[in-house]
Amino acid sequence: MKRSKFSWLASLTLLMALFTISVHAQFQTGNIYGKVQGKDGSVIPGVTVTLKGGGAPQVFVTDAQGAFRFINLSPGTYALKGELEGYGTSTRTGLTVSVGRNSDVTLTLSPTITETIIVTIDAPLLDIRKPGTGINVRPLDHPAADPLGAGRPHQCRR
Repeated sequence: MKRSKFSWLASLTLLMALFTISVHAQFQTGNIYGKVQGKDGSVIPGVTVTLKGGGAPQVFVTDAQGAFRFINLSPGTYALKGELEGYGTSTRTGLTVSVGRNSDVTLTLSPTITETIIVTIDAPLLDIRKPGTGINVRPLDHPAADPLGAGRPHQCRR
């Protein structure tokens, strides 16, 4: 009977130790949850959110509600960058992740629509509507003597 009490007590102690270790191990990380919205407060799905810090960068694309999440992060300082074509980029730095805590972040993106309009018009080189238009001018013998051609006959034809 003594032996069964001892084995029962040893089993209970071992079970409690394992439970304590597993509970302690579960709370060695933290999480970052957030959403991406426009200036007007509407959610923006499809935004690429990149988390940097504490190792290799992690990437998450926001869901239909504009939500993102990075879970099981080591405690430390992180930076988030959200970007979407047509909306530009939003960055948050100095995000602290603590053991067993969740950080909530809202990124706001502003539309950045750039539009360029180029108009090109080619002017015609010849006026083909009036083919008979022209002027015939006879050269002067001495252009310096009569620069306006007052004493010489000129022929103009239209």
